[in-house]
Amino acid sequence: MCTEGSEQRADTDSGSAEVVDLIDLQAGINLAASGQNLINLIGGNGVDPQLKSRRAKKRLTSPLFLGYYAHILSPGGWINLKTDSKHLFGYTNEVVRRYGLPCEVSNADIYGTGYADEVLSVKTAYEKRFLEMGLPITYTRFSLAGRHKFPWFDWEEDEKAEKDNEEARLG
Repeated sequence: MCTEGSEQRADTDSGSAEVVDLIDLQAGINLAASGQNLINLIGGNGVDPQLKSRRAKKRLTSPLFLGYYAHILSPGGWINLKTDSKHLFGYTNEVVRRYGLPCEVSNADIYGTGYADEVLSVKTAYEKRFLEMGLPITYTRFSLAGRHKFPWFDWEEDEKAEKDNEEARLG
């Protein structure tokens, strides 16, 4: 299990592995359903954190999505999430903790700590914008370890009024 600030170096290069972006999840599900090779690496970058508790099921690391990933992720495969959202980062760490999932990396500021390697250093337009505002970019790498069932839970942090530096983000 990872704790915030874990500093193990992750191999973000998938080599010859099949890679699917979280945004193209349906393509991965279709690939698995067709009997083709399972996915070794799932990655997400610049995703919508879905801050409202009623939209929590749409978070890319929610129990609903973990169930989808379990169908396409190969045994030993990894889920990588790079985000500018403190809330999504915290939620993902809670998901990892709650389900006892193996976590290789949980870094709350990959640029500020010097963690970002050649692959992680590629910045989206949103990352550049939020870095200019002094907001950190986070990174989490975890595995489902063969688990397929993820019961729903309510996260107490969803009830807080301030979740994700909303005032700073408005510029």
